[in-house]
Amino acid sequence: DVYGLGAVLYAALTGRPPIQAETLVLFLDAAREGRVEPPQRVREEVPAWLGQVCLGALQSRPQDRYPSIAAFAEALEREPSPSPSRARGPLLALGALGLAVAGGGVLLFAGAGAQVSSSAPTPAPSARPSAAPAQPSGPELERLAQLATQAGRHEEAERLLSRAAELGHVPALLTLGQQAFASGTAAGYARAAELFERAAQAGDLVGMTRLARQLRSGQGVKADLPAAYRWNLLAAEAGDPEGMVQAGLQLAQAQGVSEDDEAAIRWLEQGLATVVDGEGWYHLGRLYNAPGGASRDPKRAAECFAKAAALDEPNSLFLLGFPKLTGRQGRRAIPAGLELVRRAAERGHQEAMYNLGSAYEQGVLGQRDLSEAARWYRLAAEAGSEHGMYNLGVLLFNGQGVARDREAGVAWYRRAAELGKVEAMVNLGYVLENGLGAARDPAQAAQWYRKALESNPQGRMRLVAQQGLARLGR
Repeated sequence: DVYGLGAVLYAALTGRPPIQAETLVLFLDAAREGRVEPPQRVREEVPAWLGQVCLGALQSRPQDRYPSIAAFAEALEREPSPSPSRARGPLLALGALGLAVAGGGVLLFAGAGAQVSSSAPTPAPSARPSAAPAQPSGPELERLAQLATQAGRHEEAERLLSRAAELGHVPALLTLGQQAFASGTAAGYARAAELFERAAQAGDLVGMTRLARQLRSGQGVKADLPAAYRWNLLAAEAGDPEGMVQAGLQLAQAQGVSEDDEAAIRWLEQGLATVVDGEGWYHLGRLYNAPGGASRDPKRAAECFAKAAALDEPNSLFLLGFPKLTGRQGRRAIPAGLELVRRAAERGHQEAMYNLGSAYEQGVLGQRDLSEAARWYRLAAEAGSEHGMYNLGVLLFNGQGVARDREAGVAWYRRAAELGKVEAMVNLGYVLENGLGAARDPAQAAQWYRKALESNPQGRMRLVAQQGLARLGR
């Protein structure tokens, strides 16, 4: 990684990380904008040419850096016009880089007050006390934890991993973070976010994308879409495919960043070449299928939707199945359409649940099955579909496919009406007018009839609402 080696060289030359900021947000902004102080300004003894070479590896955009490690090394060896007194410059630069790499990693982020000592070590006295036993390093602790796990000593393994994490060992941070997240508890999500953030601040790409997912979903942390996008973009620009897909998804849906279809397509195409992600394929297809879009490509859109459906992405399953089930794009293909719509419904797709219930109610699949229709309407209603609420209310009110329960039916009418379903408004007005399944309330009945008319319904619903108001003398 050219940037990583550039950061190592910078620290070797200056004794500090290339970016220092008081907060994580300021660090991310500085990293994106490439605000790195030239090494020769930090330490005046650093030759200007060497400082420029170092900065060439620390450009914020990957395409502006050296194309390879070999090109970076070659630039370090090309000291301009070396004089006898300066002839050791390239060797010293490479030596500094080699020592820094051999000595381990370098901090990419340092908070307020963080320092890296650049002073020479004090010579050891001729007589020294016996050295204390060396403490195990993070990698050593991780290996011991693996051995403990293999031996079935899980509590010991967790203690060892925790010690490794305390030392900042990134694999331990990630492992413990994944375990905490898998617990499915609020405390586990919060712990996972903390561990992933530490890994991300250490420059780990997996930590960045895991933290970004939690910032998008609000699991364990306060939802922060702009921060999620910054982490995803940082990972994407460092070449991480998962970061590319997640950044593309946020750009496609304007989540924490202005919508940018062109950039979204670019990131999604790059990331999906490696990452398996049904949501990514669906949104890439949607972008290619957008009417009037500059990148409109129906053939590519169909390929993307097919890939998403093969991964059981619910939006794509419904998009491909519904036209086959209803014949909206030509002749019906009921068995194939039913299978796709059912798979979408089983994965929580509201519209698929409702339409599957409607198909059973209308007998599209053969004989009517009101019991199965009620089951799917209920699932759609519980997922927030006003259409599912209304249709379930009708079946409950009339006792079709389920035991009659007028009060429950009216309750579903009310919920659907509050979400703007005109048919539910009219039915609610009628039951309140006549005291069916609810106490008679002419004033409230009139309010619902008026709300229905304000929605400008056509046909029968308009007539029923007008007749209801006339009966109430309103």
